[in-house]
Amino acid sequence: AMERKYPALKGLSLLPLDTEIPEWAMTYRYWVLDVVGALEWCSLKSEDFPMLSHQGLAATGRIDWYHGGYEYFNRELEYARKMGVALDSTLADNYYKLGAEFIDRAIAFGNTNLGIYGMVNHPNITVDTTADLPAGGGWTADTGANILTDLLYMIDTIETDTNEAYAATDLWIAQS
Repeated sequence: AMERKYPALKGLSLLPLDTEIPEWAMTYRYWVLDVVGALEWCSLKSEDFPMLSHQGLAATGRIDWYHGGYEYFNRELEYARKMGVALDSTLADNYYKLGAEFIDRAIAFGNTNLGIYGMVNHPNITVDTTADLPAGGGWTADTGANILTDLLYMIDTIETDTNEAYAATDLWIAQS
């Protein structure tokens, strides 16, 4: 049988996977830490040293579930048992693929009905229109140099706007 080739799913590679939470849990508790402090030059006889500490925020998150299923008919189960052959794994493979696609969509878009934001619709995402870009955007007739100028500007803007606390790892560009 011919199988359709799909692009590789990369949602789970964008976020860390945590397996410390038990499967039966309905919520989880986590900490968000921020380091506070700075280093300064000082003399050998200094008594007033800058101190480093951290501020933390504890939060509780809700665990939401997704589910689906597939089935085998009794006739298929009986045939496999009597003949000593494995069940056809096509349904299981497709179920796994659908689950991975669901997770990718959830990471990208979340579910605003449940109060879960994704990577592209979170209110804290910086969004620029192409008109705001230095080369003016409108890339349909632009040169490669203008497009590169705009892309580098998008990357640098994140670092500048966050006082170099964050750097771009991915750029999401809408197709229009």
